[in-house]
Amino acid sequence: MQTKPTQPAGVRAALQWIGLDLSGSNGSAGLQVVMYSLLIFFPIALVVKFANIGGPWLFITSALAIIPLAGILSTATEQLVMRVGPGLGGLLNATFSNAVEMIIAFFALNAGLFEVVRASITGAIIGNVLFVLGLSFFLGGLGREKQEFNRTASGVTGSQLVLAATALLIPTAFVLTVPPSAAIGDLRE
Repeated sequence: MQTKPTQPAGVRAALQWIGLDLSGSNGSAGLQVVMYSLLIFFPIALVVKFANIGGPWLFITSALAIIPLAGILSTATEQLVMRVGPGLGGLLNATFSNAVEMIIAFFALNAGLFEVVRASITGAIIGNVLFVLGLSFFLGGLGREKQEFNRTASGVTGSQLVLAATALLIPTAFVLTVPPSAAIGDLRE
């Protein structure tokens, strides 16, 4: 009789404490290992920053480091939502799901990169509302003759789509209708 090698209880408990459950048989354990292995780029990004190695390397290491940090934030938010209930949980989910974009926007605004912030907000709106909704409809409809959905959730998503379209159209209408001489100049003033 062969015995299956087991991890020590301390290692297993530590891995489960950070949200890495390797006991699953659904294949997600391998993805979690890859995602958490990207955490090595966090200290590497700090070394690159303080050694003044260069912009592209700092960008690459920071971009790779933020992927698992966003995953950890998402997992922590999901765990918190399960404990506090749907009302407060929805507020926490809406707040923390955009935390990465808010942090990037904060530092970009401090650096005077207004176009980066504008593009980031536009990308977040399009990505969160249009891409995720369309992909959900597409994948949900695969292999089904009739797709069932939650009426309340689809109403909320539809409202988000209207708000996103309005958020993109109002500044565009302002720029197109107001003469350049009457518009406010530089935002830095």
